[in-house]
Amino acid sequence: GGGIIYELSHELDYTNWFFGNLKNCYANLLKSKVFKINTNDRANIIFETDKNFLISMHLNFCSKFEKRTCTVFFEDGSVTLDLIKNKIIYELKFKNIKKYKGSNAKYENQMKTLIKFVNNNDTYNNLDKGIEVLKIINSIEKSNLWKKKIKLK
Repeated sequence: GGGIIYELSHELDYTNWFFGNLKNCYANLLKSKVFKINTNDRANIIFETDKNFLISMHLNFCSKFEKRTCTVFFEDGSVTLDLIKNKIIYELKFKNIKKYKGSNAKYENQMKTLIKFVNNNDTYNNLDKGIEVLKIINSIEKSNLWKKKIKLK
């Protein structure tokens, strides 16, 4: 493969979708030599969005535990999407609320959404969005190579 940022490009795609257009990035790509592969297997990336959000992303092939989460922090708590367990966890200052959907519901919802998009001739992930993610990946590689913040747009 092409390394961690190509293999886990979905994280870049949904980050761009959830938080607005990614404006700048600073990246550090690493080869741990845990595996006998000649590609980056870890990435630490900081993004700035066009809405002035700061996003810290850590991608890792080396963990012994399968984990794919996205956590958004607010003044009064956080929301975590657990992509492996298919859970959404809301944590508020004084409460811990957990919501769970079973694995079948996940695929049923994906199919319903796909059918809706096809029927409406609409989709979020079109060719332009794919090209946009490849440009983000290119900027991440430049940031790592040049060791400086890269403007994405």
